[in-house]
Amino acid sequence: MFAKKHWIKDPSKGRCPNYTESWWKPLGENKSVLISDCTPRRTFLMIQEISNRLVGVQQSQEQMRNAFLPLKPLLEKVEEEEKLRLTHEV
Repeated sequence: MFAKKHWIKDPSKGRCPNYTESWWKPLGENKSVLISDCTPRRTFLMIQEISNRLVGVQQSQEQMRNAFLPLKPLLEKVEEEEKLRLTHEV
């Protein structure tokens, strides 16, 4: 989606501080469609909130990954010993 935001200067459309134009390409079609809309302010606030939450989720995931990194060599050793044990049992 490509979007640009600006004030509408055309009096027939009124003045909208959150005017957006978005180009969308419908699934399975080669023709793009331009959608012009006066987006409510709450939409921008919701997008910002979702963006902030995604940043928080990513940071949390990275912290968990970093916390478990020291366990990787230990788990690999346990896996290798288990494979050896199973091959000797057969």
